[in-house]
Amino acid sequence: MSRGYDNYNRHICLIPIPDLSRLKRDVGIYISGGMFALGWWFFIDSVVYSNYLRRNGDDDTVPFVSFEDWLCGIFSTLGMIIVNLIDKSRLTNEYMGSGSATRGARLCLFVGFAAMAGGLAGSCTVLILKYIVANIEMPYLYFGIALVIQNLFIMISSFMLWIAQSTEEEYNHNFL
Repeated sequence: MSRGYDNYNRHICLIPIPDLSRLKRDVGIYISGGMFALGWWFFIDSVVYSNYLRRNGDDDTVPFVSFEDWLCGIFSTLGMIIVNLIDKSRLTNEYMGSGSATRGARLCLFVGFAAMAGGLAGSCTVLILKYIVANIEMPYLYFGIALVIQNLFIMISSFMLWIAQSTEEEYNHNFL
């Protein structure tokens, strides 16, 4: 007997994920990787510029890139890795495994998204508290702006990769 669940759509997202062809999926993956690299490039550029200004004798009253600036990007990157390593078929109850596997996959998905959101929120917090509240002007304000750009690009890259890898054909690898 049916318990009324037959017509119930058991998807996590209410927004349908489009079915992409192989070429579009590959392009999406490459663009996602480029955005990830571009995000880290902005941050590495600010680190190099910060060290350049510090070595050229700027005073110590202005903030330079330090450990707390690195943490935000590391958390976002770990979140991206966690989110995109999850087998998407385990997120629904139609998976042939147990309900605990579905709950575990959803918990990992939540932890990954929370890490990315924490990295983005942390970068905005660092920008506001370290640079804007302290009334820091350019070129030092660029360090905080680059940090927010980095985390935005990592998060957008993760969403693009999630959508690009959403089809079942992704699991068919052809090594020849």
